[in-house]
Formats: sequence, structure tokens, C-alpha cells
Amino acid sequence: MTALNFVYQNDVVSIAMDTLSLSPDTHKPRNFLTKFYPVPHLVGVICGTGVGKFIAEWAARVQTNMLVKSIPHLNEFTQQELRNLWPY
Repeated sequence: MTALNFVYQNDVVSIAMDTLSLSPDTHKPRNFLTKFYPVPHLVGVICGTGVGKFIAEWAARVQTNMLVKSIPHLNEFTQQELRNLWPY
């Protein structure tokens, strides 16, 4: 389970998230990883749970391969782009 805590105020946002990753086979601790990525050019943050490599690849794709101007604009493309990234 992933824990995401945040405080949103007029002039600041504080985000805290756990970093524990579990093995999909044994459900025991496997490693630690980043689960959220700031995207300041979109005035937002990408947060994810599940497969760490997938989260990192999605954040990298948003940062380097997508011409979007805001989080709502990104949302218009997200569903199809996630399917392209993970076609299963």
C-alpha cells in the first residue's frame, strides 16, 4: 500500500509519500523508490503506485515527449499514452 500525504495552502504545497516497493511475487519488501515526480512546467506533480519502473517511465515521457500546457491538458492524452506505454 502506498501512503500519500499532502497539505495544500495558498502559497505552498507539502507532499510526503512512502518509498517502499514490494515484490509482486512475495509481497515482501524489495527496494525503495521514488513515487512522485514534480512537473513544475505543468504546475503539478505526478504521483504513482504500483510498478516503479512504469511510474518513472510515465514521468519521463511527460517531461520529455509531450507538448502539453497544463495538467488538464495532459489529461486529454493520458489514457491513450498510458496504453501505449503499457499495452497489456
